[in-house]
Amino acid sequence: MKIKDKVLIVEDEQSISSFISMILTANGYDTIIVNTGEEALTMISSHCPDPVSYTHLRAHETCA
Repeated sequence: MKIKDKVLIVEDEQSISSFISMILTANGYDTIIVNTGEEALTMISSHCPDPVSYTHLRAHETCA
C-alpha cells in the first residue's frame, strides 16, 4: 500500500479550502486544512506535510 502524500491547505475561505481538498483527495492526497498562518506553523511541526509550491503566501503573516 502506497503512503499518501500530505498537503497542508492554508486558506481562510472555507468554500475554497473545501474545494481544493476535494480535488486533492480525489487525486490520492491526504489533506489538512487550517485557516491561518499561525495554525499552519503548528500543523507543520506536528503533521509534517510534504513540501509543495505555494501560489499565494503572505510571509509577513506567517513569519511574524
